[in-house]
Amino acid sequence: ALDDFEAGMLLTDHARIRRLAQQVASMRGFRVQLDTVQTNICIVHLDQTLRVRRVVSAQVQEQEQEQQGQQEEGSGSSNSFTVEYLVAQLAGRGLQVLARDSSSLRLATHRDLTDSCIEALAEGFRAVADTLE
Repeated sequence: ALDDFEAGMLLTDHARIRRLAQQVASMRGFRVQLDTVQTNICIVHLDQTLRVRRVVSAQVQEQEQEQQGQQEEGSGSSNSFTVEYLVAQLAGRGLQVLARDSSSLRLATHRDLTDSCIEALAEGFRAVADTLE
């Protein structure tokens, strides 16, 4: 059985993930079924029809294409919005998340995460959303 402290922390974790889920759900490129966020777990789905905006000169793009060679038809491109891209972008901000599958993440809160951790994660998602078109 949970003592009062543990029960209180559990409720805090649930409130934190709910707040994060609501923020992420309002951002371009992400979908969260808010009615399923009832514990400390949230599944975030990516809108993979979007692309990552490339901010490089045409010359740099040509050089990259020459170095990479021709991609096979249907193999995707370097500006696809993927789980790997999202995980890498968040990791670059010191935020660790794990892919659930090829189009979603499973986020979970626990007692070691603070409100500032949740805000940093929301800001990381916002930064990625800003790169999408």
